[in-house]
Amino acid sequence: MDDVEGLIRSTLQSVFAAGEVTTAELDDLGWAELIADDPALAVTVLFDEQGRSGASSAMLDVEVARVIGCDLGAAVIFPVAGDDFIAVSDGFATGAVVGPSSGSLVSGVVLDDGRPAVVSVALGAGREGAAEVLEARGTWRRVRFAVEGCSMAPVDVAAWSAGMAAARRAVAFELLGLGWAMLDLACAHAREREQFGRPIGSFQAVQHQLADAAVALYGAKALADESWTDARTEVTLAVKAEASTATLLAARTAQQVLGGMGFTAEHPFGALFRRALVLDRVLGTPASCYQRLAELLDAETAPAGSL
Repeated sequence: MDDVEGLIRSTLQSVFAAGEVTTAELDDLGWAELIADDPALAVTVLFDEQGRSGASSAMLDVEVARVIGCDLGAAVIFPVAGDDFIAVSDGFATGAVVGPSSGSLVSGVVLDDGRPAVVSVALGAGREGAAEVLEARGTWRRVRFAVEGCSMAPVDVAAWSAGMAAARRAVAFELLGLGWAMLDLACAHAREREQFGRPIGSFQAVQHQLADAAVALYGAKALADESWTDARTEVTLAVKAEASTATLLAARTAQQVLGGMGFTAEHPFGALFRRALVLDRVLGTPASCYQRLAELLDAETAPAGSL
């Protein structure tokens, strides 16, 4: 780690210690200048530290706005499948938002009868914009809304797809940060917890489990880093899928090593695990990401004129 990255990490760790960070706080630290100078470093470190701390911010919306070149003027509704667009079924659409409270305006891109369009809806308790909290901290919410009656606007499909690719990459880095945080808790417990007069971390079975999870996280991180040079949808789908897979392996390993401690409300593992489960579904689970990746690759290799 070079001095610049170390300084950025230590600053973000101090800021994220509060649990929730506003974009204004990050702007005061010179975030705009940093991301303009080195977006790969800025986004990678920000979301990794956000994951490690279990904190929250609206920076995912900010990153999407940066990539698509405009601000939707509201919190972004993210798909919960591997597609770039929110599917409409029986006139209703379902997505996930981070941060906004009841009454806030949220916007996303739906795909209705094959036509993508930006829709905006206010979060409320009724059928229009009904929101369900997905985690105890209330950061992420599932939103279900009726498309009929919503204001709609045209969308630049290529720009929006680039924004969703960037979102998948950012969420992947946050997932990996969560994975390392959970694994660190397990390693600390393995050094301290004793059985048969020895720390459980001295047993090969525990060492192998922790090592396997670490290798998975390192591999997923290497793939995520490569997406800065190749940000195609196909690549970021694989990045999101591998980050989810590695992080959930780290979560299972940590739970096994922590034992009963991991089930207690007082232990920090529980909050990290719940956030990981939410992010696993945002922008697609590994299964839905790989399904869409297969569809895209099939379309690229299909002979001309074939169905």
